[in-house]
Amino acid sequence: MKMKNNEEWKINRIVSFSFVRCALVLFFIVSICYLQISCNYSISREQSLQIAETKLQEYCGKEGLKIEQFAEPIILSDAKHPWIYDYKSKGSPSHSVLIYINKRGDIEMHRMIETGK
Repeated sequence: MKMKNNEEWKINRIVSFSFVRCALVLFFIVSICYLQISCNYSISREQSLQIAETKLQEYCGKEGLKIEQFAEPIILSDAKHPWIYDYKSKGSPSHSVLIYINKRGDIEMHRMIETGK
């Protein structure tokens, strides 16, 4: 009787380890697939422009400006950011807002306010 319980315990232990091993392998495979998909994801120029316009609207709301005060952006790029939108406001003080967007849609924003003094 004691031998049978000991054997059952060993079998249950083996089954438990096998289940954990399978779960870890499955998790690893799913993680690799997710990383592959997310690394290959790239936004379009239109999507980047929508992101930039939304960020500019948020900036205008915080600074008490109207989006109409800004001219059309100058669009630049560099090795890390295929889209850099350079918005400049009309009037004084002059606001310059640079919105950097990479292929995945990550955003970096910088501003400069020239008071004219």
